[in-house]
Amino acid sequence: MRILTSTGSTPQFVTTKQWDLAFHGGPIDARGTAAVEWVRERASLAHVCDYDIRNSRGLLLNGMRAPARDIATQLVNARSVLLEATTLGLVELLNLLRAAQSHGLAGVDILYLEPNEYRREVVLDAPWTREFSLSTSRRFEGVPGFLADLSLVPERQGRLVAFLGYEGARLAQACEQLDALASWRKYAVFGIPGYAPGWEINAMANNVATLQKEGFESVRFCGAASVSGAYDLLEAIHAEGVTDDATTVVAPLGTKPHGIATALFLIAHSRFQASSLIYDHPARSPNRSTEIRKWHLYRVRFNAP
Repeated sequence: MRILTSTGSTPQFVTTKQWDLAFHGGPIDARGTAAVEWVRERASLAHVCDYDIRNSRGLLLNGMRAPARDIATQLVNARSVLLEATTLGLVELLNLLRAAQSHGLAGVDILYLEPNEYRREVVLDAPWTREFSLSTSRRFEGVPGFLADLSLVPERQGRLVAFLGYEGARLAQACEQLDALASWRKYAVFGIPGYAPGWEINAMANNVATLQKEGFESVRFCGAASVSGAYDLLEAIHAEGVTDDATTVVAPLGTKPHGIATALFLIAHSRFQASSLIYDHPARSPNRSTEIRKWHLYRVRFNAP
C-alpha cells in the first residue's frame, strides 16, 4: 500500500487532474459544499453515496439501494476514481475502497478539506468549555464485512486502537457497551500535530478520564491530517501481537484522515479475526465547521510497496 499526499491552501494545487468517476456525500456545511462543487467540475460522472444505517445496512447511490454488483459496474468502467472524504462517511469510504481494490483498480484518489474551526458549545458561565457540537452518536454496531466476534478473542490477544478526537463521550460509550474490551491491550492515538496549534489539547482533555478509568496502556501520536502516518502506526501496532492469531480492532473516533487510514488497514487485513471495526455511526451536526484551512489530495495505490 502506498499513500502519497498533496496539500494546498486553495484547490489550485491540483491543476489539470480530471477523473472518470467520483463519489461524494451530502454536504452539511460550506466546507462540504465547496468540496462537492469542486469534484463535480472535475469528474465526468459523480454519484451521491450514503450508507443506509436505518434499513438495508448497505450503500445508496443517488438515493437508490446499490448492491455490490452495481458498485462493481461503475468501477470496472472507470480508469480514474475520486472519493470526496469531506462529505463521505467512514462506512461509505470503507465499502468503496474495498470495492475498488477487489475489482482490480490500481488505486484511487481521495479529497479532504480541513476545517478552519469547529463549532463549539457556548456556555455563558463557562466560556472556556471544550465541548463541541459535532455529531449525535448512536450505539456501536458492526459493519457487514468487517465484523469479528470479540468474545472469541482470548484475553490479552486482542488489541484496541482508538483514534481520538474532541468527543470524549464516544470512547466512554464504546468501553461501556463492549465488555470484551476490558482485558484487551488498549492504544490511544491523538492527532499531533493537529490541524491548528493547540487543537490537540481539546482531544486530550476530553478523553483523559476515560483513558485512566479503562486502563489504556499506550498513547501514540501522528499528524491529524496524515493518512500515511496513521496507516503505518496501525501496521506497527498490529505487528506487536504476541501470536499470529492476535486481533486488532480499530475505533476511528478522531479525524477523517485517520478514518481513511483505518479503512485502508481493515481492507489490507481482512482475514477472519485479524482486524475488525467498532463504530457508532454518528449523525454529523449541520454547520459543524466554518471555512476551509487546507485542501488535501491523498493518492492511494493498493499494490505498491
